[in-house]
Amino acid sequence: MPLRYGTFGFNSSESSFQNGQQQQKVVQRQGRNKCGYRSAIVSAGILSVIVLGALSAAAFFGGLSGFGLHTPDVFQEDRTLTVNDKKCKPGPAPLVIFSFDGFARAYLNRKMMKSFDFMAENGVKAEYMLPSFQSKTFPNHYTVATGLYPGFHGIVDARVYDSSINDTPTNVRDADQSAFYKYNGEPIWALFNRLNGGRVACFQFPGCVNYPDNKPDPLDPFHDHLSNRAVFDKVIEQIQKDDKSSSDLILVYLDEPDNTRHGTRENSSKIDLILHRLDINLQRFFATLKRLEKLECTNVIVLSDHGFMNVDRVVNLSKFGLPQNDFVITGVVTRVHENEETKTAKFLRDLPCDSQNNGFRTFSRRTLPPRLHYAVTKRAGDLLLLAEPGTILRNSEEIMKLQNLGSNHGWDYTIHEMQTIFFAMGPAFKKKTVISPFQNVELFNLFAELLGVEIPQNNGTLGALWSALQFPKKQRMDPFYENNRPIQKCSSPLEQASLFEQAKQHILGVFEEKFPIKFQDSEEMVCFEEIESDVHRVSTETGGVALIERSATVANQEESNVLLFNEPMTNEFRDKFWLPLQQKTREYRERFAKMGVITGTVDSHGDRYLYRVLHRCEDGKWDDDRWHCEDSTQTRTLAFLVPMKFADRNCLPPDELLFAYTARVKDIETISGLRFFIDQHKIPYEMTVKIKTNVTINLW
Repeated sequence: MPLRYGTFGFNSSESSFQNGQQQQKVVQRQGRNKCGYRSAIVSAGILSVIVLGALSAAAFFGGLSGFGLHTPDVFQEDRTLTVNDKKCKPGPAPLVIFSFDGFARAYLNRKMMKSFDFMAENGVKAEYMLPSFQSKTFPNHYTVATGLYPGFHGIVDARVYDSSINDTPTNVRDADQSAFYKYNGEPIWALFNRLNGGRVACFQFPGCVNYPDNKPDPLDPFHDHLSNRAVFDKVIEQIQKDDKSSSDLILVYLDEPDNTRHGTRENSSKIDLILHRLDINLQRFFATLKRLEKLECTNVIVLSDHGFMNVDRVVNLSKFGLPQNDFVITGVVTRVHENEETKTAKFLRDLPCDSQNNGFRTFSRRTLPPRLHYAVTKRAGDLLLLAEPGTILRNSEEIMKLQNLGSNHGWDYTIHEMQTIFFAMGPAFKKKTVISPFQNVELFNLFAELLGVEIPQNNGTLGALWSALQFPKKQRMDPFYENNRPIQKCSSPLEQASLFEQAKQHILGVFEEKFPIKFQDSEEMVCFEEIESDVHRVSTETGGVALIERSATVANQEESNVLLFNEPMTNEFRDKFWLPLQQKTREYRERFAKMGVITGTVDSHGDRYLYRVLHRCEDGKWDDDRWHCEDSTQTRTLAFLVPMKFADRNCLPPDELLFAYTARVKDIETISGLRFFIDQHKIPYEMTVKIKTNVTINLW
């Protein structure tokens, strides 16, 4: 299905809405509810005490023989693999993708996953992987499968409201809800089967049973009835088939440690138990591959969808006057779809501007930070309430009675507890390699490259994960990097209130190669004006404007930025965002002495956005062109992107507000049509991609 273009690369208009056997478990599950809390928490706690009490310390920590499981030979021998290409069949190696639901990066500190150590020794691991917003199971698994953010593929939560499909919000995890999955994009299993005729097996992986075309075979739908051991048994059965009937791509979903963590806390011994069982089953899988002499010939990836956080607070939204009905979908992120029954004007009018005491931040679709890539679809809701870390939102008194609040997920991916894992090994991957953090939207392109599939347009960036591969198929997907089209001269001088009376405007016909930006290939007229030697202004016919300050200093900051903003801004935007941004930029100039600054505005679908890109050299060593770093690996960027129709309903401290509206450099490129850091002689392509896709976790 072709993708629709628009805001951040895709169309945000509403036309898109029209157009095995049961095995006994060590810990009995007490009813799974990924959107809320479990029933019978007390009985689950009693049962776990009985089970854990029956386990001796030796059985628990000493090889797990008490579970009838033993350490496979693959870990008792030499831990280093030697790839022998002669043993492997020609063509792309089979790919097995395991997803361990809710495996927080912090669990690695427990040192319980020998299988992960084995993968890291013989392959690649990421420092950490970031989920997409919101950090829930189905949205993130479908992002992994399609390379699209949840706002683009449309699976924004487990319950989704789309008036063109259903009259009320619908649980999109159900197998019969395929209509919700034809919104945008094509999952990797369907693409691989359609284009390459690849054989695909899917065991419980979210979305496999829902996407209506080119379904995997065999196919086990997402459910809660199989134990994780039973799922591994099915995978092992599949890989033991001969080459004529085996699968080229196997996707596997395990519901742990998510299932256990929801009902407990981070320091619970139940988590240790679950990690041990996952580890032993993964060891068993590797041992089978080794016995079949397929270990060196199979690419294996283990990842997760999100991390976890203890819940310490529940906020009852009804006390703020929020209506209670099906169109108020509560959770860590509460989405309100306005209609006659859910008018929110009074709620917003009476809501205190105090997010910390309220327990949540309030945004409309228009004011939600663009970096979340969530509000481009009406499925996100008209009003969004984002719970503060460790807080969940409900619209009922019943939830307030729970004694055990357990743990949850769904918060902003920048919260470190939401960080998760990525491990990979096989003939395609480097060995003993740690790669930089990345967001899971980048995985799809990796899968496609491993499988030899033509890569369709998506939110990922080709090259983002080349650092993990031994022999990446290096190519440039972005035609703007290859665009040498001269920029047209202006038919008339641009109106400008210059503070530099003595400076004469100089309209250039082309960009010099060394200059830091380029424009996309379009018919739009572009003007490039030299205000002074290191201050330039770029303007477009449609009203876009950017100010580039090379070798920026404190002295010229106020003058040059006033020069840019001869357009109106609201008092609220000026006082709450613009002036704090100016002050923060001034602080950075004083701290780092030298810094590049690009500030601009751009229109997108009726809204005007302000952006700013700061960059500096970590070691303070600049190239002679005064724009690039001598060592490109020392380049550090910090970018901001904010709608100028700004309404602050949260009264955040200045730094928190600025951080909320940080963005990737690529986000600004996408919305503005500009391309930054384009000189491949100064910055290698892979480093450029790393700089542009970097997700800000903290302000400088």
